[in-house]
Amino acid sequence: MSKPENLTSLHPDTLAVRAGTTRSPFGEHSEAMFLSSSFVFASAEEAAARFAGTQEGPVYARFTNPSVDMFTTRLAALEGGEHCIATASGMAAITTACLGLLSTGDHIVAAHGLFGTTVITGDNVITIVGNNTVFSGTIQNFSSLPTRRVDCLAKVANGVDVKDAIARLRPAVAAIANVAANPAPDIEILQFTPEGPLLAVRPHTHTDNYWQVYFDTNQVIAATFGEAGYPVPETPVAPRNR
Repeated sequence: MSKPENLTSLHPDTLAVRAGTTRSPFGEHSEAMFLSSSFVFASAEEAAARFAGTQEGPVYARFTNPSVDMFTTRLAALEGGEHCIATASGMAAITTACLGLLSTGDHIVAAHGLFGTTVITGDNVITIVGNNTVFSGTIQNFSSLPTRRVDCLAKVANGVDVKDAIARLRPAVAAIANVAANPAPDIEILQFTPEGPLLAVRPHTHTDNYWQVYFDTNQVIAATFGEAGYPVPETPVAPRNR
């Protein structure tokens, strides 16, 4: 294969079209796309030299590929650089740049979303957790502690014995699958509303079981209050004559 040696004298428009072009013996006008994952070698010695890095040439498509080589050579020529590296993603490019410049203990002051750990939460939301923050936003870690608190609400109608409602809910919530025994479920009056007292029902569970416990707790609240015969909370309305 042949490749132009001197690219410095070419116009940028020409570089954008011709720089880095590697032609095969077929003499194609446009650069070819090499879709092979591997390459052949003239001898075992050549293969060993290629893999050892002592001889230039394609080895494996993830490491070296003529198509990618043409792209990087062209981009380096356009930018006036000595060499160019192509990565599979933007995050890979950022990682490569960081690893090439930083050592253990070094820090980068940058935008919050530049580099971080990405997790998918139970409600199918992608959450980016930054590695560190300097005078910026709060970082939350939902997996380092053994349990996570589940926050549910339960409203009882005016006239219902709140202590009786709490006493009924405690064992029922504690019996839900995957609810932690320690700390025990916490059930207290959160606030008073026109319809009646609003209870905070807070069991603890492992992060993996958060939504299962959340939904099961709401079902237990409805079933417990239904078995007790509690009336449905209603907003009091006072008719007014004009």
